[in-house]
Amino acid sequence: MKNLILVFVAILISSGCATCFEDLHIRQQEASLYTGMSYYEVVKIVGREPNPARDTILQGTDSEGQWMTWVVGQSKLLRSNSNFTQTYHLKFRNRKLTEWWSS
Repeated sequence: MKNLILVFVAILISSGCATCFEDLHIRQQEASLYTGMSYYEVVKIVGREPNPARDTILQGTDSEGQWMTWVVGQSKLLRSNSNFTQTYHLKFRNRKLTEWWSS
């Protein structure tokens, strides 16, 4: 039982560290973002695809095509920044980056 508790604590600690490292990676690469960048190039900078459990993702289609807003670091369920020190807002139109900012 004691080993199980230690394993659980280790998993909790390492998952928090992974999120902190992800935040640091995005912050270091933020200068690489530019308007017109493809969705896959942005995914490469973030280091992963959008995840509904970890991010706020809004998407739809209108007369101009498909759009998506991906907020990295803010959980849709928790509405908090979890372990991120910043929240990254990435807006796409037809799978091209149109706007981004961090807060």
